[in-house]
Amino acid sequence: MTWQRGRDAFTEDTNIHILVLRRVDTRFTLVKPVVWMGSSLKDLKTFPKRVQAGVGHALYAAQRGATDPAAKPLRGFGGSSVMEITDRYDGDTFRAAYTATLGTTVYVLHVFQKKATKGIGTPKRHIDLIRARLKAAERLQKEEQATLTWRQRNTP
Repeated sequence: MTWQRGRDAFTEDTNIHILVLRRVDTRFTLVKPVVWMGSSLKDLKTFPKRVQAGVGHALYAAQRGATDPAAKPLRGFGGSSVMEITDRYDGDTFRAAYTATLGTTVYVLHVFQKKATKGIGTPKRHIDLIRARLKAAERLQKEEQATLTWRQRNTP
């Protein structure tokens, strides 16, 4: 298996740093690229290695079009448009939110450690950040689709 680095871009209007990593499976299976919104990749790297591996495994399943058992739909986003990966380690809960329903890309929207002591729900500030990054991902997807359409029309 090899990794290919795609584009590394910064959009000033949304202050979103986008790093695209495309995993190419050598068994001739094309997988969806992953776009890390905001600081999600940097935040994931601060997690314990076992948690990083669990999140990576669940995201790889999403890249292949499957759903890992650790991933469940995040409430408040209508069906399964946003999925949440939950992993427990050493008494702490770590979460990652992503969407794989926008075109042919997996967008990792937010990665965080849940520290709230009340209930199992996701705190509002995290939901708001996920919502904002989802809107940014939707805009990015529309821009990429428009670029592809333009290229198809203007390529001889």
